[in-house]
Amino acid sequence: MDVLSHIRIFIDIADQGSLAAVARARSLAPSAVTASLRRLEEHVGAKLVLRSTRRLALTPEGERFLDQCRLVVRDLDEAIDLVSGDGPLRGIIRLSALNDFARSHLSGLIDDFLSLHPEVRFDLSLGDEVVDLIEGGYDLGLRTGPLSDSRLQARLILRSGRSVCAAPAYWARHGKPAHPEDLARHNCLVLSRRGDPQSVWHFRDGADSVSVHVAGDRMSNDGGLLRLWAISGSGVVLKSDYDIAADLSSGHLETALDDFKQKEVNLYAVHAAGRQPPRRVQAFIDYLASHASKIQVAP
Repeated sequence: MDVLSHIRIFIDIADQGSLAAVARARSLAPSAVTASLRRLEEHVGAKLVLRSTRRLALTPEGERFLDQCRLVVRDLDEAIDLVSGDGPLRGIIRLSALNDFARSHLSGLIDDFLSLHPEVRFDLSLGDEVVDLIEGGYDLGLRTGPLSDSRLQARLILRSGRSVCAAPAYWARHGKPAHPEDLARHNCLVLSRRGDPQSVWHFRDGADSVSVHVAGDRMSNDGGLLRLWAISGSGVVLKSDYDIAADLSSGHLETALDDFKQKEVNLYAVHAAGRQPPRRVQAFIDYLASHASKIQVAP
């Protein structure tokens, strides 16, 4: 292997935190990954990774080297992409996406895109927390709007609202709220981001905005888990319409406060502003935008 190949393997090691995982992903023998890392360390004259039987960690030199490696590989891939014209799309798309949307919709869209572009690879990170796409080295993020970071550029993928919902059995026991303020007497399942509970829910009352503080006996940083708790009858959840459309159709969930719901909590594809995304990233954005109409938003 050349130095660039060793660098790419080093980036994978840092991202996956495991030599064995990189070997499996690249269909290499574990000894080949170990040898690649050793040769790269010899080439740069520094220890990059500390290994033990239980954990793997980058050295301070490894951390600094990783940041520069990401820039070099990204710029090289983009340069190749620019001169490749109409050739096959290739390379990795590092993507950050919301838990529920990824499991319910995005996984199938990625499968279909890869069937058209088999030389593209995806590195998908899931979470309902807002991550720094630039600092995290992501090519693309799928987020609900509005966009607040001026360093980013967004393209609308899917129009949606956000609904209050619970299992029919829960509503039968506790009754449905008639006004957002009635949520104070309900067990609300709250999304938590980095230890910060999203316990203020926002609504529309005609032309006015209404915000209410909610609380309950459980919260999580995984919106998918909150949805499952709601289906089980544990409480009330606030979810994007595309996350619960199938549950509403099946009768597992029922909405409330529909006359007060937020109707413009849309899904956007977000990337760094000021530069054209690589062809593979732009092609995937276009693919998402053109196929989003197939996603069920309301029953």
